Amino acid sequence: MNGRTWIFTLLAVLVLYRFRYRLLNEVLKRESVRKRLVQWGMSIPFIRHRLMPTLFLQKYK
Repeated sequence: MNGRTWIFTLLAVLVLYRFRYRLLNEVLKRESVRKRLVQWGMSIPFIRHRLMPTLFLQKYK
């Protein structure tokens, strides 16, 4: 890779890093993407076992 490619790559990474939450929000606006992400996450046993008890936890006053 030459110098111009490195500079372009660095700038692209910096822009993506700076706007990462805005980009993530734009991607996750689509219901199908959110659904696939949740399905993928729930297929991983570690995530499923850590997340499931907290989803249905009720606090009583």
